[in-house]
Amino acid sequence: LDEAQNIKTLGSRITRASLLLEAEHRLAISGTPMENNLMELYSLFRFLNPGMFGTAKEFQRLYANPIQKEHCQVTAEDLRRKISPFLLRRLKTEVAKDLPEKSEQILYVEMEEEQRRLYEARREYFSKSVREKVEKEGLAESQIYILQAISELRQIATVPESRSSGLVESPKRELLRQSLADVFAIGHKAVIFSNFLGSLEHLSSDLEGMGVRHLFLTGATRDRREVVERFQQEEENRALLMTLKTGG
Repeated sequence: LDEAQNIKTLGSRITRASLLLEAEHRLAISGTPMENNLMELYSLFRFLNPGMFGTAKEFQRLYANPIQKEHCQVTAEDLRRKISPFLLRRLKTEVAKDLPEKSEQILYVEMEEEQRRLYEARREYFSKSVREKVEKEGLAESQIYILQAISELRQIATVPESRSSGLVESPKRELLRQSLADVFAIGHKAVIFSNFLGSLEHLSSDLEGMGVRHLFLTGATRDRREVVERFQQEEENRALLMTLKTGG
């Protein structure tokens, strides 16, 4: 299969059709990372090695839920070990001259239930309070309040920890941990931006848990050039975290 990401959806007609193909050997080629959703990985391996992970429900129970919902690093590492003998990865250094200047991939992350409840509660509150304020004081006088409301909703969508005393964890963190693990595994570094300092602080804690040395660049950083030079020159510093405003 070329462009094998086309069979990432379990119930699609193209996926079901691919499973009917008869062959002595199976190979799937894709330029699209498979870490978006573990069930996409399962769909590919159901084609490549039928029966390796049992049924979709079994894979969901044994791997997808523990890794994506419970953030179990032991299970994630177990899955990596099982699939690694069947993966061949071409490094960027081997094909650098053939690469475009920049490639982009947009990953969408659905809110989990606790985050969704928090978001909807505040959205409903602001929907009512903004209308009341506009009716009472007019649109011009209500602009700052409207911006504050939007900012808080964006914050809940990005870093709900800061609006829940740390009780609600953003699912974006797990996706980012998995993506960064793949980046570091092939010897690359990563520059990570966020609108909110709080999200970078939580990511910094996650990187420390992964044993990854990293640097911070925020509005409070006095010598920004020194931080950038350390990131570029010191091999042990694998990631640079910065706010969008600071990064310009």
